[in-house]
Amino acid sequence: MGGSQSTQPGTQGNLGNRVGQAASAAGQAFAAAPGAIDRAAQTVTAITQSAQGLHQALGPATNTLRLAMENYKHGGAYGGCDCDGYTGGGYYDGGYFGGDASADPAKGLREYEASLSAKAKEDVIRRLARALSLAGINVDPDGDLDEIIQQLFMAFGGRNRSAIGFVPSYSMHSNIARSTQTAWVDGERGSGFSLSAESIVAQATRASANLIFLTSPNNPTGTSLDPTIIQVVAAAMQSALIVVDEAYGEFLRERAKSALGLLSQAKNVVVSRTMSKAFGLAGARVGYLVADDSVVSAIQLVRLPYHLGAHTQSIALVALRHAPLLLENVERIKEQRDRIVAELTAMGLVPEPSDANFVLFGGLSDGAKVWSALVERGVLVRDVGLAGMLRVTAGTLEETTIFLDSLRAIINDKSANATNSESKG
Repeated sequence: MGGSQSTQPGTQGNLGNRVGQAASAAGQAFAAAPGAIDRAAQTVTAITQSAQGLHQALGPATNTLRLAMENYKHGGAYGGCDCDGYTGGGYYDGGYFGGDASADPAKGLREYEASLSAKAKEDVIRRLARALSLAGINVDPDGDLDEIIQQLFMAFGGRNRSAIGFVPSYSMHSNIARSTQTAWVDGERGSGFSLSAESIVAQATRASANLIFLTSPNNPTGTSLDPTIIQVVAAAMQSALIVVDEAYGEFLRERAKSALGLLSQAKNVVVSRTMSKAFGLAGARVGYLVADDSVVSAIQLVRLPYHLGAHTQSIALVALRHAPLLLENVERIKEQRDRIVAELTAMGLVPEPSDANFVLFGGLSDGAKVWSALVERGVLVRDVGLAGMLRVTAGTLEETTIFLDSLRAIINDKSANATNSESKG
């Protein structure tokens, strides 16, 4: 009743065989499982031991950071709890892997840091403002100069917006413009790499520029702009942001030539600086923007979280505490720079008037040949792609003497044919 069932001959036997085979495979898998689990446990143990060994190895190194981190206050990530009170083992959001966290010398490197802590930021700003003799102007610490420039492009540039800079100048301005889809225009300089307010305004107007980059002192020429030129440009181009790149600002022959003095009057002028040059902290990657509150607020909208690491903050604070001592070297470098300008002139060459820590000089019939001859004597200078010109960085008294003696020997070598009567590009 209920209908009949039929099977093909051998079907039940085949099914039984497959079930048996599956059961046998399962049995073998269960039999092998303890061994696999043991091997996995051994691997985990080895990893744990390696991590503990790394932790112990890092201990002496990270202990040295304590001096640099004495004013660093740890903050919770994304508004989380203050983990300074955490003393148990285990794991928390910052990635600590066990032990007494309060005694962990690397604790400040394992936790997230929501930008600068309030105390550290206040200390950095206060010390920067004191070093720059600024009052009532917003000083915003950040990553190094390129990161600041990128943030300015992200906030004020982008598609259907344009920027202009005046070449030769710092190549990263145009590179970052392209990466943010900001149209870039290469502006032109006058003789001797000069710029006038009228020329800047005319070229920026033709380019419909939303950002105008003025590098002063300029790289690679070392020349600087009179602040009155920048002031006129800012007044004439009030809808544009005037970005004054002062990476070499501390090396100005006259401190009054800095654009920092314009910021209280011109809200559309910003000054970007770095601690890589004068402070000798290129590896730390620390820079700062001096600007109106409205500009800094716009930057905050595009800036990535945790943009400054604990070590960066700490190094900046230590350097700023000892700013007078570190900046003494700037004066020594300026002396050697001025010495280079004077002695190159005496050799019949044509150095540009420099406000940076380097000197661009011309008057060479074959700059590449002179560059190679200097390298053969163990002296490395920079070929910046300007015909008949090279750029040399001012160093110590001994280094400067070696460069000048080597160049003088090359020039005096008749076969080198090193100089000509032409001068500037």
